[in-house]
Amino acid sequence: MITAKKKTTIKDIRAEMAFSCKLGGRKFQYSSSADLAAKIRIRLNDPRDMLDYWNLLEGLRISLNYSPHQFAKALSISRTTLDRANGTKALSTAATNRVHRLISLCAKAIHYFTTTERAAKWMDTEIPALGGRTPKEIASAEPGTESVINLLSAMEDGAYA
Repeated sequence: MITAKKKTTIKDIRAEMAFSCKLGGRKFQYSSSADLAAKIRIRLNDPRDMLDYWNLLEGLRISLNYSPHQFAKALSISRTTLDRANGTKALSTAATNRVHRLISLCAKAIHYFTTTERAAKWMDTEIPALGGRTPKEIASAEPGTESVINLLSAMEDGAYA
């Protein structure tokens, strides 16, 4: 009896690997993008102190290669508000939800590209599947973030972007 052999995908290979990345001076060990996102969220929701909270946010900003102005825009808050809160208090619930959205995107990109540097470079690349815009531009709004995450999922499954 002949049986069909299942085609191995990048997603299958990555599911069996262990990864690590550094954000905000903290090293995260993870097995999938969902695992990384969950660990970052846990750390962000239960920081040792406000400095730890802001170091993690700064690590996220840097890993995605956002300028402070771009990061504030992605969080839908003013740069002044971001600067004023930095190191002293947590972001609002709405801004924190937007941070969680960026964490999901960041984790997915880091997991796919295997390094924060490659993920950041891709975030600044014009992608034909995104209408010639960069993932960073598209991810400035909720539906855009989902589009970029879906694109990364399609890439994991073998689609070319």
